[in-house]
Amino acid sequence: MPMANFVDSGVAFWQDEYGTMTLVADFSQLNKNSQAYLAHRQAFRLNFTESTSGYLWIYIKAKLYPTPANIVIQSEFGFSQTQLKINTFTVLSVSVMLTLALMAFVVYLRTKHFVAFYCAGYIGLHGIGWAFASGLIQSFLSSTLMNTTYGGIYIFPFAIAFASYFAFYLFDLKNPKIGLLEV
Repeated sequence: MPMANFVDSGVAFWQDEYGTMTLVADFSQLNKNSQAYLAHRQAFRLNFTESTSGYLWIYIKAKLYPTPANIVIQSEFGFSQTQLKINTFTVLSVSVMLTLALMAFVVYLRTKHFVAFYCAGYIGLHGIGWAFASGLIQSFLSSTLMNTTYGGIYIFPFAIAFASYFAFYLFDLKNPKIGLLEV
């Protein structure tokens, strides 16, 4: 598992002890034939039928937000456990955020209090941004024209703006009668 979130293209080669190079994986974000879906990361399988030694060469291209990639090698069972935990946590977190956002928006529609509107925007945009950044949205799209994981980068500033307005209305900062430090 190369621990890289934003991968436009990634390939892995195995070089055996005789110097022969073999393509073992194309784990690009846009590759729909990826072997295993893992939110927030990429993964590919190394299939060896016998004991061997050599070098694993991994090439990653990321147009935006490139970071050094750590490599983790796990057994198939260990990967399945990791995959289950990460994917379950991601889907549950996004679902909870979107549900809370919907509830806050319904409260806004009934009360017309801006604090509920900005709460809905903050939590909802954060959930949508997390879904984009984790690759969850990309996994549901049939189009492979663009890497949608970058969408989270563009959505999060708007979520922070909603968070600022949420705090403003939550603490009633436009009302000069009440100070934040008064008890």
